[in-house]
Amino acid sequence: MPKSRRANAVMFGFDFRVNAAIVLMIENIEYLKALQLEGNYEDIELELEDGQYILAQAKAIEKSSSDFGNVRKNIRK
Repeated sequence: MPKSRRANAVMFGFDFRVNAAIVLMIENIEYLKALQLEGNYEDIELELEDGQYILAQAKAIEKSSSDFGNVRKNIRK
């Protein structure tokens, strides 16, 4: 069976990342200076007015209620 060329998973991941950035932005709106997706260091980068940064990775899981194997094997500290 040929590999699917559908971009559903990719689009789901980008959508998830944008939504995660929006949540972080709202949670820090009083102190936010700048927001960048796909930054130099992480998926989401927030620069705060005091010069501090919030760096976040956002990894989406399409079948989050049933697919834990891929998550556990990719978690690293």
